[in-house]
Amino acid sequence: MFGRAVLGAISLLGQVVLLRELTVAFYGSELVILLGVGLWLLGTGAGAACGHWGSRARSGALALGLPAFALLLPLLLVFARASRLLLGGVLGAYFDFPTQLLLMLAIMLPCALLCGWMFAQAARWATERGRTLAAAYAAECAGGLLGGAAATGLLALGVGNLDQALACGALAAATALSFPKGRVAAALGIVLLGIGLVFSALLEHTTTAWNHPDLLRSRDTPYGRVSVERRGEQLVVFVDDALAWENEGTAAEEFVQLTALQVPVPQRVLVLGGGAAGLVLEARRLRPTQLVYVESDRALLQLLRALPNDLGLGPSGEGPAPEVLVADPRRTLRSVHGFDLILVGAPEPSSGRDNRFYTREFFKSCAQALAPGGVVALRLSGGQNVWTPMRLGQIAGIQRALTK
Repeated sequence: MFGRAVLGAISLLGQVVLLRELTVAFYGSELVILLGVGLWLLGTGAGAACGHWGSRARSGALALGLPAFALLLPLLLVFARASRLLLGGVLGAYFDFPTQLLLMLAIMLPCALLCGWMFAQAARWATERGRTLAAAYAAECAGGLLGGAAATGLLALGVGNLDQALACGALAAATALSFPKGRVAAALGIVLLGIGLVFSALLEHTTTAWNHPDLLRSRDTPYGRVSVERRGEQLVVFVDDALAWENEGTAAEEFVQLTALQVPVPQRVLVLGGGAAGLVLEARRLRPTQLVYVESDRALLQLLRALPNDLGLGPSGEGPAPEVLVADPRRTLRSVHGFDLILVGAPEPSSGRDNRFYTREFFKSCAQALAPGGVVALRLSGGQNVWTPMRLGQIAGIQRALTK
């Protein structure tokens, strides 16, 4: 029973770990999650079908399968991070679609097949000894519930994806120690994974630097992987390996200062995200009487405060020090009012994570938080001479959300 519960836990946690890596490898595309879950279901189903072959269950299924899973999971994670280099991809560009599918298959299917096969063997082993298939499935589901809670809780506690993969593998290998046939393989797996956990910080930096040669810091957060590169005085922030902000351009100055011209005297300013882009620093130069900065990602905020460059988040600098809130900007808007200027610093609506800042409900909350004559500002990129139908449709949708 315990072995089947552990199998459920490592299967769910391992699935989430690999999906996170695929999301980063595909620059935050949420379509990857749907396809990845489908591939995982396909793999576990195929593995379970293979597990039913033969007249009896094999006694060494979990004894050998668990150590194999323990080593396979972190290796697939490392492969996902190295995929652009190994497959000749261009940093910042997507692979062609057939290559994307092959990459997803290579990363998701091996562990899925192994988990499906081990569960089928473990369930048959239980039924051959008088237990019910329902009980075996219940134990596996209970383990899956714990694995899902661990995937969420560990990340909230600051445990990165690589550490989770190593810990998940260590749990699988430790469980295999209870089977006589798997003790040697399990002991070897525990030693290797233990070494990996000891040097996990070095491994994390090295594997992340494969795609970020000037890497300064990197951290997994509940909202994605934040990586910061530094060359000279320039800081560049990536979220899920997609460019999010940089601090040496003029975009922040143009956005904040041109918007401020629309308000006679911006006394109260609210900045929703975009601290890494320099929006807070520029807003301080307006010298308002009150400046509030709302950041939903606590880990990102901690990372920004640890950077050597001044982003205007501390007490020193021009203008008043900002009041920094770690909260959902949408919820904050419902509890504040009287702002002369609201700056929406969220990334463009290219994902479900960011679309929530460009809805009718969000803009209605912004309007309610404004003082009479106040202004809400957002920015969208576009070419001077080329507007594709898809881009026009997206901007038209935002325009309708703003006006209705």
